[in-house]
Amino acid sequence: MDRQVVVITGASAGVGRATARAFGERRARVGLLARGRDGLEAAKQEIEMGNSAVHMAAAGAPVSPFFRFPDLQHPPPLVSYLGERSIAIFSTDIDSFDFKIRKPDQVVKSVMTKLEKRGKGIILMHDFQHATAEALPELIRQLKARGYKVVHMVPRQLLTTIPKYDEMVTQQRKLSSNNMRPETNVIPPTGARVLEPWSFEPPSSAGTSKSSSPGSGGAGG
Repeated sequence: MDRQVVVITGASAGVGRATARAFGERRARVGLLARGRDGLEAAKQEIEMGNSAVHMAAAGAPVSPFFRFPDLQHPPPLVSYLGERSIAIFSTDIDSFDFKIRKPDQVVKSVMTKLEKRGKGIILMHDFQHATAEALPELIRQLKARGYKVVHMVPRQLLTTIPKYDEMVTQQRKLSSNNMRPETNVIPPTGARVLEPWSFEPPSSAGTSKSSSPGSGGAGG
């Protein structure tokens, strides 16, 4: 079945952006029309803050400059921007449509049939789909048997971040931390008992009042 074609105006923010993402998740072909530079700058900021957050989470480990647009949409200005930043863009050549398939053998058939027609390419799959996870061993076996090879991409250079966005992410984390209520200010409901962190008490029917913590090897009784 051909994909649905949708043109969305005001797609840079708000309802327009949310609508574009919703149709993208349904694998529609989405055309985006927006005005002004604000939407473009907001998208750049979202990308760069994401880069900074990943770099911080890696804690010094190398991060590859690879990127995939949400919903497989590729706005030309952002494609050009990522090129200027030396960030490689990945998309897909073959959609397994595994989110619509419930049986592992059908996932394998979907992928192999499309791959044989195209000969090569990037396959889109979702490892959180149960059928996909069960299909992987057989899919890998068939790929190997038919002479296909899995390519390991290695970047020429590592991801670099921009100090301005590093600072924005740092400030965002500080605000999130400051918004957490301290436990000393939490008032328990009437009649409630406050237990020590990481501890629990078994019910009276267990025949013991011993508490257990994660490092104790389990509850007694």
